[in-house]
Amino acid sequence: MSRILKLFLLLIFSLSGSASQAKQGSLRVEVTAARESYHIGEPIEMELAIQNVAEEEIEVFFEFPSSMGLKFRCAQKGIGPNRALASAQAIGCPPPTTRFAPHEERVYAFALNRYLAFSEPGRYSVEFDATYVRYIGTLDEFPVLKATGEVTIAIEPGIVDAKLLNKYGNRARAADREEKVEMLDLLLWFEDAAVVELLTSTACQVSPRLGSDAIHALARFLEDDKAKAGICKIAERGDSRTLVAALNVLQMNDVQLPEEFKVSVLYCGESVKVCRMLRHLADFGTEADIPLLQRLVYDPNAQVAQLAKEVITKLKQ
Repeated sequence: MSRILKLFLLLIFSLSGSASQAKQGSLRVEVTAARESYHIGEPIEMELAIQNVAEEEIEVFFEFPSSMGLKFRCAQKGIGPNRALASAQAIGCPPPTTRFAPHEERVYAFALNRYLAFSEPGRYSVEFDATYVRYIGTLDEFPVLKATGEVTIAIEPGIVDAKLLNKYGNRARAADREEKVEMLDLLLWFEDAAVVELLTSTACQVSPRLGSDAIHALARFLEDDKAKAGICKIAERGDSRTLVAALNVLQMNDVQLPEEFKVSVLYCGESVKVCRMLRHLADFGTEADIPLLQRLVYDPNAQVAQLAKEVITKLKQ
């Protein structure tokens, strides 16, 4: 990644204002934009690099790991908080507590779109706050680090075209498993239905627990049947939280569950997901769903079998 826009902050933890204590640990933080300019509707690719420049290991506590400890703001017209994917969990974000060996650097990729939505072309000066906490082994001493900085980004008019999308597609296909997670986080923020198939395939190649963010992103394109199919495909592969996200999105948008999707989940062999689907059908199913449930009455899992009986009884009423 070319680093045209860079901001270096030498951040020193100060413990009780003592210079000798300040030497116990320090961080260098670098915020980088991949390019000088982006188009409206395109992910604004950024990197956050954190390095321990001390001679000892330090442990950093990310109070809000889903935001990577960063807050962005800009008072200019044409920009504001992005609430389009309020549930997004910041795929690829650091764990709540991260240990840094002496001089170790860790780099986290993210999309600025997660924080801000750009609605108009222009040149924007975006300010940010970085907040981290150093854990030093006691409950009453958590030195708080606060720093601010600014990044300038140009937003150009235009639409997401096939050429641009192909670039992201090539990167996603060539990426290893860890890089695919980063690519998924970027693809969430495309604002064009052309991304549906690429977003779906990428989401199906990473950890099943990351699927719910992709489902909420696809929900913006439900007028496209491929988006509906993509949500079902991700839910089939995902964990129970991903399935709940899919069921909620489809129900809220009055999308009927395909029969093959119901069957796939009901007979997937994962009792938690099976029970989730049964409870959903208890609330929103019809008598026509009863034939799909009859075999589950004899399921070896007692909870599944009992719940299936209860749902069938309710649907008959």
